[in-house]
Amino acid sequence: MGVKMLNALKRIPDVDLCNLCAFPQKNLREADVYSQTQRVISQVSALQQLAELELEMLPVIDQLNDVEILFDIKGWYESQQELRERIKDLELYFNIDTSLDNETPSLADQLRIKTGISHKELSGKGALFSENQLLARELFNKQNFWGMQCKILGKAVIGRTMLDSVAPITGKYRSFSAVSGRMSCRNLPLMSLPKVMYDFLQPSEGYNIWHLDFCQQEMRIASALTGCRVMQQELTAGKDVYAVLGQQFLSSGSIDECHRLGKSLLTPYLYGASEFTLKENLRKFTDKFADVNIQQKIRTAYPELSEGLDSYASNPFIRVTPYGNAPVFREFSTAQLRNLPIQGLGAVILKRLLIKLCVSGVRVLIPRHDEVILELPRTLDDRSVIQILTKTVSKVVEWEIPDYVTTSFLKVERKGE
Repeated sequence: MGVKMLNALKRIPDVDLCNLCAFPQKNLREADVYSQTQRVISQVSALQQLAELELEMLPVIDQLNDVEILFDIKGWYESQQELRERIKDLELYFNIDTSLDNETPSLADQLRIKTGISHKELSGKGALFSENQLLARELFNKQNFWGMQCKILGKAVIGRTMLDSVAPITGKYRSFSAVSGRMSCRNLPLMSLPKVMYDFLQPSEGYNIWHLDFCQQEMRIASALTGCRVMQQELTAGKDVYAVLGQQFLSSGSIDECHRLGKSLLTPYLYGASEFTLKENLRKFTDKFADVNIQQKIRTAYPELSEGLDSYASNPFIRVTPYGNAPVFREFSTAQLRNLPIQGLGAVILKRLLIKLCVSGVRVLIPRHDEVILELPRTLDDRSVIQILTKTVSKVVEWEIPDYVTTSFLKVERKGE
């Protein structure tokens, strides 16, 4: 590794380098971080390649942090009238004290006192049967959702009141904010913008807003990495992998319901969820199959997937990165070691795509882990845009992971008129 690259590493935030090298962040001075990073990266090829990618990402992060997106606050607020009225009705029903002083119990505490429901049950874990408890959960979830929207918008709006008709919003991005390599946008959390708010993003004059959605991205990456033939056959046939699993439990359920159930089981399984957690997720859809071992059912359906995930956690001193193995300098759980390769490769795919788009002059508005929102001139016809974007994304995923199934892998849509 040359002196030029060693000096360039100082442009990457020290916290990001700690994540890249999996250093413990406590008790490390900034100078120590850079010296240790240089030493480790010079010895580990996988980390050197990750660092090179981060250097390529620096101008992309600068561009993202300069972006201002016009947001129709008034239109969004009016669209949420039904939600706000429902929250108000439920607050009246439970006689909730909505005072904002420090002595007023939280909504969760008040609902627990009034209904006997636990915080976990309020949050959606476990089956509820009494009408009062179901209404309490509804109020808790709706109030949280409304509060999240207001919090995100309140942080992101620059010098405007919440009821201005249109205001610019922005984000503050970090490229390597987790050991997996995922990006984040915490201070101004546009990456967390709920989909119900997407329709109120306003394009610049002469532009349209486009959405790129990676379909079943985690399953495509996981099946390619582990060589899971059954899952890859399902994806190649254009099947919804989540729905396929969900149908084993909800034979008469709709495709959408089976998809949601399958996703609530398969995704946590990738992340090392316990059998108890999987059963709790299943109970939200059906009380049957209480005696079925869900983990074993998934292992039977996708044996190579399970074997591959287990292999990633077989050595606590080694983690698998998109560019090969790397040593571990902090303690990881088995669950973390299982899913780091999947998250890591997903992060690399997103970053490679962002680099290509930004180099091409495309104005990216919001990048997410499996989705990108961008602007393109209105003079471009829809068919050409879809073809070009699909070809661009295909090249990225096929370069990074040749066994990635690209059948129906991308949804490209223009938003608005």
